Formats: sequence, C-alpha cells, structure tokens
Amino acid sequence: MKKLLFKLIFTLLGVICFSSCMSNFYQVYSVDTNGAKQIDNSLVFENEDCKVLYNLWSNNGKVNFAFYNKTDKDIFINLGQTFFIKNGLATDYYQDRTYSKQQSALTSNSYITSTVSATIFDLWGDNVYMEKASVIGTSKGNKSVKTNSYAIKTKEKEIVCVPANCYKTFAYYEANPSQVFTCNKEKDYPKDIADIAEYNKSNSPLTITNRIAYGFQKDDVAEKHMDNTFWITSIKNYSQNAATEYLVVTDECEKKKVGSDKKGYSSFSVKEKVRQFKIGGPNKFYIFYTN
Repeated sequence: MKKLLFKLIFTLLGVICFSSCMSNFYQVYSVDTNGAKQIDNSLVFENEDCKVLYNLWSNNGKVNFAFYNKTDKDIFINLGQTFFIKNGLATDYYQDRTYSKQQSALTSNSYITSTVSATIFDLWGDNVYMEKASVIGTSKGNKSVKTNSYAIKTKEKEIVCVPANCYKTFAYYEANPSQVFTCNKEKDYPKDIADIAEYNKSNSPLTITNRIAYGFQKDDVAEKHMDNTFWITSIKNYSQNAATEYLVVTDECEKKKVGSDKKGYSSFSVKEKVRQFKIGGPNKFYIFYTN
C-alpha cells in the first residue's frame, strides 16, 4: 500500500514538474506580396472592379479574405474557376460541399464585449491579435446561459453574387507551412527572439496564390480573374514573452452602469488580464509550439 502511495506521489510530482517546465513559442513567418498595400489592419489588392482584403495573422496562416465590389453592378464570383494555389498545386474552391452550422438562441441577459469595425479595411477587429479569445465576466462569476440550439444545413454555391458596393468573406484554406527546426536549442527554443531564415521570391519555401475568377454575368465561364500572390520572406522564433504582452481589458459599458465607490474603485470587477500579440500584422502568420 505504501509503495503504491509513493508511486502515485512521484507520478503526480513528475506531472507537475513537467507542466511547470513547459514553455510556449511561436515560429513567425513574414510574407511579401505582388502589389498589395497595407491599409489599417488589412493587406489590400485592388483593381478597377474590386478590392480583396486579407489578414493572415493566425495559427498555420488562415488565408481568409473579403471581396469588396467597388462597382454599381453585381459581381459574380465563379468558385469553380477560383483556386487556392500552394507551391504550384491548385485546389478548387468549389467542391460541392454541404455545411451544417449550429445556431444558438440566448435566453439570458449575458453579454460579450466586442469591437465594431469602423471601415471595411479593419473588418478583422482587434481580437485577431489576442492570444486567446476572451469573454469579460464579473466578480460573481459568469452567469449561466441557456440556449436553444438548432442546425442549419447550407449547400455550397458554385457562383456567388456580391452586390454592388458590398462585400462578402471567404474562409477555406490555410498556408500550413512545414515548421523549420535548426537543431540549435538556442534558436529553436529561444529566450527572446531568434532569426531562422530569410528568402526572396525565387527561393521562398512557400508561395501561395489566390486566383479569384469573377464577372458581371452569371455565366459558367468567368470573364475576369485576379491573382493575389504571397511568399515567405523570413522566419523568426519567439518566446511567449517576446511575442506577447499582458493587456487589461475593461468593459466600459458595465463600468458606467455600476459606478465607483468613494475611493474611485469600481464596486464591480469589470477587468480581465489577457495576453495580446505585440508582433502581429496582416502580412504575418505563425505556428504555435512548446518544448
């Protein structure tokens, strides 16, 4: 019995020590493009008909984009002729998929704070640079929320209409690069920042092109296309402390509602300490890893 107890204690101590020794790291990839401009929080490609906006900052590099119709006519994007091209390998956007989305209707007065984008150029919001999504609670704990859930099935469309002077968002693929290890512990698991590699367009290990086919008629063959190309120019490793910083988030609406005591302190806890990336940008993405 004593042997079993000692074995259990040593196992628990091992788990605790292992957990406390683990550290978080980020391998960060910077990219260049074929002519995009950085406006606010987006990389923007533009021609006479449209603007296409990207913010790549995410784990594995989600190539989400927004297509904005600049004209006074409807534009039809033909997903059957639109491709995600990674190092020359083209993958169709249209694959005749059916999506099932879970919807929930809230039945309580719980709230979530959010940032409303002022312009299309900042449509991603500030939360894209948060290390983890955060919900602001109270000193009494989060309220219980009851929901009525139901599933909505949607059939993928081959041709998508973007109305005049409107935009639609698309989220399908990731850059998903191969992580680079140097076999140098100080570089692979740095205390601060470590430079790993630099590239140009001709020797970059990863080149991605989004080919978007569109036209002004709902035809089987699109009359126009736009190619948005990205390639990796550098790779750096960051420790968690070098990549992120603590940010105190305050719910101003709740603060005004509750008021303050005589000493100026709010009588209601409306703050939360979260980590925010200080190195993020629309022209970068990362891989999260531990030691």
